[in-house]
Amino acid sequence: MRRLVKVELRRFFSRRLAMVAALAAVVISGLILFAAWNEAKPLPEAERQAAARNYQQAHDEWLRSDGPKQLADCKANEAQNPAPGESPCEYMEPRPEFFGKPDAVFAEIAPDILTGLSYLLAFIAFLVGAGFIGAEYSTGSLGNWLTFEPRRLRVYGSKLVAAGVGTLPLAAALLAVVTGGLWLIVDQLGTTAGTHWSVILGILGRSLALAVAAGVLGVVVASLLRHTAAAIGLAFGYLVIVEGIFGSALNNARPWLVKLNMDAWLTHGTTYYQERCASVPEGGYQCSQVEKWLPFTHSAIYLGVIAAVLLLLSTVVFRRRDIT
Repeated sequence: MRRLVKVELRRFFSRRLAMVAALAAVVISGLILFAAWNEAKPLPEAERQAAARNYQQAHDEWLRSDGPKQLADCKANEAQNPAPGESPCEYMEPRPEFFGKPDAVFAEIAPDILTGLSYLLAFIAFLVGAGFIGAEYSTGSLGNWLTFEPRRLRVYGSKLVAAGVGTLPLAAALLAVVTGGLWLIVDQLGTTAGTHWSVILGILGRSLALAVAAGVLGVVVASLLRHTAAAIGLAFGYLVIVEGIFGSALNNARPWLVKLNMDAWLTHGTTYYQERCASVPEGGYQCSQVEKWLPFTHSAIYLGVIAAVLLLLSTVVFRRRDIT
């Protein structure tokens, strides 16, 4: 098995698609860091002075218009009628951060940027994994290989391992570069105080696991469909039709959509909103957005079951189907 994995790894890294995808990931990672630098750099001195003047004027006007009393009434009403979500009272008094451009905070922007990068890496890994075995189906080289190594499960297993292991170094390198680059940028232009590295390292670890799983699933889906383009088309079709169209229409189905569960996996749980409508005494319906919580455990089990079912199905099909 080890010999087969070494052979498949050489094939994996020799694919032109893998090299092009790696180059594209490096370029996009550079663009992400450039965008982070552009967002983190402070305003010019003239604009900062103008923002300070605007804040002072707004705060003086707030004091003249009896703003403190309105704020106290808002908090008293909120104490009597608590509501979920962020308090609107927090935005009644003008604050300096409401004017101009607030300082970049690493603890606030890093999770969002790393989560976005995780989706990019997962897509690239899926694309490379699909192309890895899809090309062998298209050229017929897979049938030739099975004449030399007829034990199909060993061959298929080595390809799955190669796709996962081959994805790991690129994903780890890009995540490390972006995290380090983002830290240096924010340390110079903003603040890195209050960073909880356990949160950042958790996102990085789960991002790596997602990239490896995506590479393996690329092999699985392309093996089932016997073509790279078909696997990519199926993935895009799911995102557009199921996630994009039906996902917004089927309100109660959101906890069972892959995208939301991937969000919960990466961020160790996530919030989402569902619309709730009820009849009112005056007649008709009144609808409101209710905040819900999707736990990490739900997403881990859900994604794990999907991956296990697809893997088992593809293994059975690969073992029994005519490759030629």
